[in-house]
Amino acid sequence: MDHNDRDRQLRWLQEWPEVGPPICVLQGFSGIGKSWVAREMVRKFDGPTAFVKVTEDCLGVEDLLLEIASDLQSTGLDVMAEQPELDLRLGLDDAMRKKCLIVVDDLHEILDPTTRLPGGGLLEIIRRIGNHPAWPGRLLFVTNEALPEGHWREDIAVRTLHPPSEDECTDLLADLLTAAGRSDAVPRAQRSDVVRWLGRNPRALQVLVGCLAEDALEDLIALDQKAWELRDDVIAPSLVKRLEELFLSRTLSRLNSASLILLRQLSVYRKPFVKDAIARANVVAGEHLESKQVLTARFLLELHRNWYSLNPVGRQLALKQLDAEPRQLLRAHNSAADHYSRHFVAKKIDDPVAHASEFVEARYHLLKSDRSEEFSRIAGRMHQRIVATYSTSNKVPESEGKIEELIMLLASILSDSRRGSPKLRHYLARLLMSRGRTGDDIVALRQTRVAVSESADPAVWILHLRLLAKVEGIDAVRTSAAEAYKQLSSASSAVIGIAEAKLLGQAGHLKQGIGVIRSCLSRGAPGHEFTLYQLGCALMLRDGDYPAAVELVVEGLGSVDPDGGHFHRVLEGGLFPALARRDVDTIRRLESLIPQCDRTEHMKTLCRLLELQCIDQFEAAAQYGSIEAGRYQAVTSSRAFSRLVCGDIAGAASVYYGRLMVSNPASEWLGGVLALAENKEAVAASAFGRCLRRSLTEEERADPNLWLRIWDEIPSVVETYPAFYFPRLPARLTGLSVDLTRLEAADSVIRPQIIDRVRLLSRSTDSPGQESSTRDDSARRTDGRTDGIVIYNNVSSTSAPLWKGNSVGDTYNINGPTGAVGPGATSHAVSIGSAWQPSGPDQARQLVEELTLLHNHLVGQASTAAERTVAAEIEAAAVTADSKDMEATAGHLRRAGRWALGAATTIGTAVAAAAIKAAVGV
Repeated sequence: MDHNDRDRQLRWLQEWPEVGPPICVLQGFSGIGKSWVAREMVRKFDGPTAFVKVTEDCLGVEDLLLEIASDLQSTGLDVMAEQPELDLRLGLDDAMRKKCLIVVDDLHEILDPTTRLPGGGLLEIIRRIGNHPAWPGRLLFVTNEALPEGHWREDIAVRTLHPPSEDECTDLLADLLTAAGRSDAVPRAQRSDVVRWLGRNPRALQVLVGCLAEDALEDLIALDQKAWELRDDVIAPSLVKRLEELFLSRTLSRLNSASLILLRQLSVYRKPFVKDAIARANVVAGEHLESKQVLTARFLLELHRNWYSLNPVGRQLALKQLDAEPRQLLRAHNSAADHYSRHFVAKKIDDPVAHASEFVEARYHLLKSDRSEEFSRIAGRMHQRIVATYSTSNKVPESEGKIEELIMLLASILSDSRRGSPKLRHYLARLLMSRGRTGDDIVALRQTRVAVSESADPAVWILHLRLLAKVEGIDAVRTSAAEAYKQLSSASSAVIGIAEAKLLGQAGHLKQGIGVIRSCLSRGAPGHEFTLYQLGCALMLRDGDYPAAVELVVEGLGSVDPDGGHFHRVLEGGLFPALARRDVDTIRRLESLIPQCDRTEHMKTLCRLLELQCIDQFEAAAQYGSIEAGRYQAVTSSRAFSRLVCGDIAGAASVYYGRLMVSNPASEWLGGVLALAENKEAVAASAFGRCLRRSLTEEERADPNLWLRIWDEIPSVVETYPAFYFPRLPARLTGLSVDLTRLEAADSVIRPQIIDRVRLLSRSTDSPGQESSTRDDSARRTDGRTDGIVIYNNVSSTSAPLWKGNSVGDTYNINGPTGAVGPGATSHAVSIGSAWQPSGPDQARQLVEELTLLHNHLVGQASTAAERTVAAEIEAAAVTADSKDMEATAGHLRRAGRWALGAATTIGTAVAAAAIKAAVGV
């Protein structure tokens, strides 16, 4: 782009406040003057303005909204500060309905690390305001990064500011040299070369002139001779930044002691500051003024309308030096804390919004300097505003530091309160559980105990029940659940019942859990029947009552709508336990209950395929079923497993990878076993990690029989697990003389004398597909009876559980409000999100439509098996969302993860993106 383009963009920006649209993004390389342009726009604007800067470690949109409200109020617009419900998001809408200009600088500090789109809740605000092109308010975002293309940009203007022209920069360099008294430091004939060398970057030119106070130009060129030789090429911003760092490192090394101390002390300030900050710095008395002048002359310190700021590259270099000196770092934060907290010395703060920016920074520096008690006193005076601002928060940050800061903030305003703020208490409890320190569960329980007394939100009650199970035991869960049934609606009662039954099952109180399921079914549970039947069947199986489990499945098949998308889930709850017992009669009975129609043919195929496996006809099972039936994941997995048993590793892989497999522990386990059979250890380790939903230890990676240990262990939490779908490992798969059959039980581990003899297919000394000399088929039977080794729960474990959540005292990482308890509700090193709920029928339909669009988009984009799996999860989510099963939908969206979120954001499917965000806990 040439000089004319920059002029054109600047003219457009001058006209934009009058002509719109309401939102503009100004992007461009660091140091070319974007912030200066934005400040000039604010200075010239005829009306209320706000100029806020996103800082590193920003906690999210709440902090920004507080500062915007403060700036607008100080310039004459108080609609945000005086919003009736104290909801700053709604207040921002009200502000945008009036003439105003809001600038958010350094947007790149809050971009999503995966999608590189505005994060922290900003994207939703952009979409909402963008839908109102007639609003007179203007919102300008300034960023160093070029933002991704996508539908999200359709209602906003994006302008790219390029560096000034070579002539302009040459003139700027001359002015800078003259002002510094160094005109002879750069010969006129070389100035154009210098400008090109530094990428026509005004800030880099300032830094260069600062360096010339101590160094000759030739010495600076010698720092990176190659960059000088490439000056006539297009210079990358990263190269310019590296040159800045080289120059500034040299400048810092030449500063006198007092000036360097002042620079380091000021480097902890994340935002522009007034002269009081300089006066408070821990510099020798009387040297503040001289040191300030030195930093200004070196272009390390800049003054703009009574506000000082540091060169951002120089600040980072000084801060890095300060980090190496903990005592000096603490003194710097103490000084900054004093600077910002001076506004809160009074016992009463009449208008907390007026000092919102100072509050945010005081919080940051007080906590950094271990002055949490002082911050608590300040926060107490800001109680009402903090409650209003953070009650709508639902994201648990990934950064431990941000979690800590939020915990301190919320705990400080809730510590002395006996009631109120249930949403805020729920959020604090989730933050505490995410932090996971000793005693955090007890503190979290105190918060949820107050919250449930004032809330009808099932998510609050579910977290409370989980905390009770961990801290006080199952009796407390039962008592609290009984109270929840009285207070909540019938629809919510079913969700509570599912949560209570799971906790009872996890604690070993299987019969009581079954009783809860029966009670919920008798009361009626629209939209949750299939989950109740599935869970009831699982509890009965763990209780050893296989006949009762079969009868419950039969009842469920007669109650669940075959067209509702969940009929097959209930059916599977009976089919695979029957496979484990080689119970052909039950498989045929369940098949007879499947309605006869094209939509259910794949279920009948599964029944017949499993019947063949029951009688060891794996060759026939491997070929059974049409291509259409193979689109049903249970059929695909069973056919792939059958081929694997037959020794046809390539054929098994072809079947497995030929379908978009939904990722769950069972499918990932099968993928890992296939990879092992192909001698692809790294691929297998990745699959087993996804199966366990955590990173493998080094010991596990080196264990050749990890696949068998995972298969053998059943998690205490009722969820999908490999041995449910693959309950029998035939002898020809393991190299043993007998089959291994895993019945439903907890905490079972294979005997050492068995596992030492296991050889998986090609990992034995035999060729793939050939019988091993150690194998003995004499133990195989075809009379329908279970034979070989049957593993029950009376084998004591000698190692730590593989599955996360395999003890009653698990840590619950709840990273989003959840309206239902779905599979995998606990996590180990994985944050699980929430079941997003539509606001009404229209939004529910929109979710289904957008998920369908997203699936079509992902199918076109997918190039790897993992990406195809994500597309399949989105397809499954569309089906469950259409059936109004938001619990199952959240599970599919959670497994789809951030790649799907990025795609949803890019193509503009806002409702789908919101649902995925809630599910993954973003």
